[in-house]
Amino acid sequence: MDQLRRSHLLWPEPLRAALASLDQQLDGGLHLVGGTVRDALLGRSSLDIDLAVPDQAREWAEELRHKLGGGLGGGSLVDLSGPQDATFRVVWHGLQVDISAFRGGAATLAEDLTRRDFTINAMALPVSALSAASLKPEAVLVDPTGGAADLAAAEIRHCPGAFENDPVRLLRAYRFSATLGFAITAETEAAIAAGAHLLSRVAAERLNGELRQIFSSSATTATLQAMAASGLLPELLPELCRGRGVVQPEFHHLDVFAHSMLALAMMERLIADPGSSFPGQDEELRRYLHRADRRLALKWAALLHDIGKPATRGEHPRQPGRITFHRHDSVGGELVETIAGRLKWSRSDTALVADMVGMHMQPFHLCNVQRGGGAVSRKAVLKLCRRAGEELDGLFLLAMADSLAGKGEKSPLRMEEEVAELYVLVKRLYREHIRPVLTGPPLLTGRDLIEIFALTPGPLFAELLAGLEGARVEGAVVDREGAVAWVAVALAGTRDGVGQLSSCQRKLNGLQGA
Repeated sequence: MDQLRRSHLLWPEPLRAALASLDQQLDGGLHLVGGTVRDALLGRSSLDIDLAVPDQAREWAEELRHKLGGGLGGGSLVDLSGPQDATFRVVWHGLQVDISAFRGGAATLAEDLTRRDFTINAMALPVSALSAASLKPEAVLVDPTGGAADLAAAEIRHCPGAFENDPVRLLRAYRFSATLGFAITAETEAAIAAGAHLLSRVAAERLNGELRQIFSSSATTATLQAMAASGLLPELLPELCRGRGVVQPEFHHLDVFAHSMLALAMMERLIADPGSSFPGQDEELRRYLHRADRRLALKWAALLHDIGKPATRGEHPRQPGRITFHRHDSVGGELVETIAGRLKWSRSDTALVADMVGMHMQPFHLCNVQRGGGAVSRKAVLKLCRRAGEELDGLFLLAMADSLAGKGEKSPLRMEEEVAELYVLVKRLYREHIRPVLTGPPLLTGRDLIEIFALTPGPLFAELLAGLEGARVEGAVVDREGAVAWVAVALAGTRDGVGQLSSCQRKLNGLQGA
């Protein structure tokens, strides 16, 4: 109660006055409910306010706006009503006030609370108690389902009929478990397992909203493991769960599903402490991880990076018994797009995760070159940097999580060290040789290709200019004259170029002789 009173004092005076006036009109029937009460009893401050009224939620929300100044001055009104409740949000100066009518025609506040999702969200306090310093919480707390006891025990327990009334609560139980650090009771776990099939009734946007909060928490892996045990995860991500029992080569010690879950756990560890696996690179990687959307995408990419393996599992044609997963990375990227479409992800989130999954093998290919005694060329690094773009750091974090999760008999002993060393090499080559070329003025432009070589604009332009960039990065071309000569040789080696080259040979010879 003390925490709630302190939060109340942080509310702007016009809002406190408006709520007190609203409570008077309701004859003391305006109650704080749900998350506002839960967080207050946990000692957490919150500027978001959840209120319950007997009925006419829209009218009371409009009345609150009127008391706050009316028009634009009274904030905006948002309809949040669901299948079982009428809820309206007043957004005023950055604050959110949600006003809900009693659910399903409940006649009393206690009856309304029993129809909510979980006992820890089924408590209420009268608004009038905020200004009564002498009142004790237990004297005014409305708690028909024992929410205070469950809050003290750090347990998630569902209210009667919660999942049947709104199946999104099946997933929300795990969201609260992840974000609050609470355990789901055995009774509720059993109810979730029995009702998992109901999840198909829930709109994708609502599912995605709950999943985003789970993936934004620091307990994503443990939460998904609990969801897998209850049978909820296969309802959400059947493609991932098809990896159960899919045996992998000796580089791995787990099947595809268990490896994917462990890779997610390793990614959570890397996000918390990237320097633990990339010595000396902690500051740079933390700058990359500063964006929440990247942290979220990396967790999804770690979980789904091998999602293409069940569909691509095969056997080597000349080595009986040797398991292969040819093109599992590109197939995995396509499956990510399918999942993203089903869950209504944004385009940017979809592209980020799908691209990561589609190219997650690239660092390992370069590690193989080094392990075989070869040198990683600047051209190869350029190709990697072009494909990864701004997500190069994320790609190496994904490769590291993948490696940490694979500890089979034939896994290279220094695999993690190799990935970390390759990251340092790639970043150095990028800074010293690639970035100057990509950010500096070009030696030749498309207009030059037209004027010097009499070429017609088309796909060949992009190929030539990209190839020229690669030659510059490798040091084979350093000036404009060398660039012209390089293009001439490149054209002479192409079927299209041979015919076009003769028509501009005189211009080329004249330029080189100048």
